[in-house]
Amino acid sequence: MIPLLLLSIAVLAAGIERLMHWNRWKKEQPETIRMFRSELKDLDAGEASGRVDQLLRRLNRCFSRWEPSLDLAMVLAPLLGLLSTVLGLMQLFEVLGPQLVLPRTEGLTTRYGQMLVGTALGLVVAAVALVVQ
Repeated sequence: MIPLLLLSIAVLAAGIERLMHWNRWKKEQPETIRMFRSELKDLDAGEASGRVDQLLRRLNRCFSRWEPSLDLAMVLAPLLGLLSTVLGLMQLFEVLGPQLVLPRTEGLTTRYGQMLVGTALGLVVAAVALVVQ
């Protein structure tokens, strides 16, 4: 469950960084476009096309900074949630013993709840990574 928690913190940090980047871009957009237009005004068509391609590659690099990490988080989070479920089931079967007798304690429902939380957290982290991307 700890790796899943760390992964969720990383996805949240990437989302906050991306939101800050988009806010900064929104504020700087008019100035940036004005600068691009002034650069392209004095160039002929071939040079302008090359410069536009260069500027678009730079913008694409800025906007896709965390994409590989978010792709990994979308795949890894459900798998970690599933691992949490399997480990929880193994612990549950250990408590039941070889005769599979239900104990009289409340610990059984707590363990079952922890399994479900791990699975749900894995799916939520993957969904958040998808939205952030």
